[in-house]
Amino acid sequence: MKKTFIKSLTGRYKTKILTHHIDLTVKAIQASIEETRSAVPLPKKEDKNEKELISTD
Repeated sequence: MKKTFIKSLTGRYKTKILTHHIDLTVKAIQASIEETRSAVPLPKKEDKNEKELISTD
């Protein structure tokens, strides 16, 4: 009885750690995506493309 109880507790603890770790990695990925978006705004990319088109003409 005691062994199975200990196993179930450690199993629950491990899953909690795993889910917490996954949550942290997801948050880190989302933060990095937001940083790249703020660092390189989309409208500036469009302006660069337009300038390239004008220079090729």
